[in-house]
Amino acid sequence: MRTAWLTRPILWMLVAAGLVSALAAGCGNSAYSSATSTASGAAASGSTTGASTTVKLTAKDIEYDTNRITVPAGQKITVDFTSFDSVQHTFAIYNQKGDPNSLFVAPFLTGPNKSETFAFTAPAKPGNYYFQCDVHPAQMNGTLVVT
Repeated sequence: MRTAWLTRPILWMLVAAGLVSALAAGCGNSAYSSATSTASGAAASGSTTGASTTVKLTAKDIEYDTNRITVPAGQKITVDFTSFDSVQHTFAIYNQKGDPNSLFVAPFLTGPNKSETFAFTAPAKPGNYYFQCDVHPAQMNGTLVVT
């Protein structure tokens, strides 16, 4: 005999979504950081208040508005991510280009003119990390500098 909740497709979808979210969170590294942006190609750094940093990142014409982001090691990072494109974008951080395991992945954002705010903790280890849009990695990528 099947239990009632097993026969309802919507419950299965919710359970599956919860498992995917839990697995994705478990695969990330809570000691990792995110980004900010300013002018195209310019280095970006966040505004710091207390023990947190806020950065801005924009996607337009299948490009981030920066290819270099600087954040302090071990701090909480809040990212204000805006997309002016009508296609999906995300923001993901890796130890290096080509690494199959992400340190952080923001939720997908589909514009145009949509914004999302997300937060995480920057890596405790200073160094250079790689970031990209997982949808457009060849066009949208850069270096996250953790100081």
